[in-house]
Formats: sequence, C-alpha cells, structure tokens
Amino acid sequence: MAFFRGDIKSSELGMDTAINVILPNDYAEANANACKVLFLLHGHSDNASAWFRNTRIEYYARQYNLAVIIPEVQRSFYTDMEYGLKYFSYVSDELPKICRNLFRLSDKREDTMVAGLSMGGYGALKCAFSRPDLFSKCGAFSSAIDMNQRFKGQDDAWKKELTGVFGQTVKPQDDIYALANALALSQEIEKPEFFVTCGSEDFLHEENIKFKEFMETQPFQYSYLEWEGTHEWGFWDESIKRMLKHFLG
Repeated sequence: MAFFRGDIKSSELGMDTAINVILPNDYAEANANACKVLFLLHGHSDNASAWFRNTRIEYYARQYNLAVIIPEVQRSFYTDMEYGLKYFSYVSDELPKICRNLFRLSDKREDTMVAGLSMGGYGALKCAFSRPDLFSKCGAFSSAIDMNQRFKGQDDAWKKELTGVFGQTVKPQDDIYALANALALSQEIEKPEFFVTCGSEDFLHEENIKFKEFMETQPFQYSYLEWEGTHEWGFWDESIKRMLKHFLG
C-alpha cells in the first residue's frame, strides 16, 4: 500500500485543506477497472490523521484492494455552516471529483462508499441520504444522529458552537430523519445500503437505538450491530473491519 499525507486546494472552502490517502500499490496492474474507494470521515475532536493513527485501516485496505480518502473538516459536522465554510459541499461533491482526477479511482456508484465515526458517522449518513447517486454503501459508527438533540441540555459555549454550524434551528438538509424520509419516498433513485454500529455502553447508544427502530420501518437495506463497548477507538477499529467484510467480503 501507499500512504500520502498532503494538502489540496478547495474551491468550496476557499483554502488549502489536509487530506490523507491510502492507495494499493499494484491496483492498476491487478485490476482492469479503476480502484474501489472509501471516503472515511473523522470525529468531532479528531483530524484527517486519526483513522490512520488509531486503527488498522491500512491493513484492511490492503485486504480488499481498496483506496481510502480521509479528509479534514475541523469541527464542522460535515455541514455547509451557517457562519463558516461549506464543508458538506466540499466532502459530498468537490472532494470525489478532485480525487478521481488525482488518483485512478472508480467513478462507479457501486464502487464508492462513505463511512465515519461519531460526528463522522453523522456526516456519512448525511452524504448517503443526500447523494445516493454517488454513494452506494454507508457505514456509521457510534454516530451523533439527532442534531436537534445536540442543542438540548448543553452549556452556552457548546450551543454557540452549534449555532455557528447549523444556525438557530436544524434545517431539513442537515436533519438525518428528514433526509431519510425524503429518500424513502423516492421511487426512482436507487437507495444506499447501511451498516450501523454502536457500543452498548456508548453515551450515544439510546440515540442509535432510536435510529435503528426508525430505519427498520423504512425501505432501506439496513444492518445494525452492537456489542460491549464505549466511545473509543478499539470499538471503531472493529466496526470498520466488520463493515468492510459485510460490504466487500
């Protein structure tokens, strides 16, 4: 495998931004087609290096001959921010185009996945529900799902940060339930497949169970797994391992 850490220029963000990329060394020779790709999203307190530093993602990528793109989004919740930058437009639209130009990645929907943890799980779900034309598979681990819930019972500093991201209220384009309902009603668009995990002791467990119960009433291919675990990297390493086996194994 090859690992690249660098910066790219984003028109949506209006600045240079960090990106980490894992690529199979020999995929061009081994495959007639371009490489399958996973866009892997970091959590609220992490950056673009966190997945590489804390899990065996390079090993798993080698197993499945998979390219992995890990972008940097700060604490944006993968959102076109009310008072800030257009991080959702960057991740869901501009970044795939840039990476396909730079690397020999497949442009096929069936070869394109998105996954993430915590804040990144929210971002992955939003990408999949908003861009089913691009992402065929989605993994969401220990996800912060209900953004309206984030505003409740929090201190003033946290509420101010969330207001900077979402505004005074969470808009439909940032509401996972609203996005899921809208896509569920569509008869013409092919729907992504979802693989969701959460630890039984995670502080977001109740939120993920609520989402599980909702998804079981919707017309999506949806798998949910939980086992003993909290909000930590050991659980997320096992989650990405299980997700890749589920989708690619």
